[in-house]
Amino acid sequence: MKLPMLLLSGKVDNIYLTPEKEDQQGNKYGNDYKVQLLVDQPQENGEIKRGLVDVKTEYPDYFRLMQDRQVSLPVLVYVFKGDVGYSILRAWSPPS
Repeated sequence: MKLPMLLLSGKVDNIYLTPEKEDQQGNKYGNDYKVQLLVDQPQENGEIKRGLVDVKTEYPDYFRLMQDRQVSLPVLVYVFKGDVGYSILRAWSPPS
């Protein structure tokens, strides 16, 4: 795989399944696995703020094995209902 434009790094903190929902048009969404990464967010004054970032994944079992360990993931960024979301690139798969 070529080097991604965005690489997200953090410690695996949690893995969860989002609830399935339905919009006003009857389209279903949700029911996705997400991994929460604890990431360092540099601030303008040089301080570091720690926060959780949710990343959609198709490999929840891999991330359960990586609990409390540092990972770096190639991601794409999207906006849904005004919120920024992250998803692992489809070309990525867990290391063997």
